[in-house]
Amino acid sequence: MDYIKYTTEQGERFDQIAQKLFGEPGRWKDVINANPTLALVKNFDAGVVIRVPILQTATPTGVAANLPPWKR
Repeated sequence: MDYIKYTTEQGERFDQIAQKLFGEPGRWKDVINANPTLALVKNFDAGVVIRVPILQTATPTGVAANLPPWKR
């Protein structure tokens, strides 16, 4: 799996990072799983460098393929 490095801002949480980078706060587990040695904290200090996985997106098929992206 490929990763990018992300530097946290003061007070950020895993769900906020997932929202910012994936558009889905529920993807916080993907961020945690990419950082097995990182302590689980409620809020990050500024400047913590973490790994964020580059997620593959599925190509829509069928009816969804004919919809504009914001309706898929």
